[in-house]
Amino acid sequence: MRKQRFEAKGGKDKGRGKGKQMQGCASHNREGTPICYRFNTAGEKCKQKNCKFAHQCGICFSDKHAMYQCTANKRQPPDTGGAA
Repeated sequence: MRKQRFEAKGGKDKGRGKGKQMQGCASHNREGTPICYRFNTAGEKCKQKNCKFAHQCGICFSDKHAMYQCTANKRQPPDTGGAA
């Protein structure tokens, strides 16, 4: 079976997760620590010992649940409709 190679925008990333952004998830918490995307993805678990990323909700920054379990108001895109 062949191994597939995935490339992010720019063509230099070979699927190692560098430079990727999870939609709807903050990239950093309030203290400036990067947020763990594996922790915030449904069906995934962060299996790394001593993970350098914060295991916090990517929406409300709670350490009690992941982003897919958050009941806080979901982020809304900015209103670009203009004045009526």
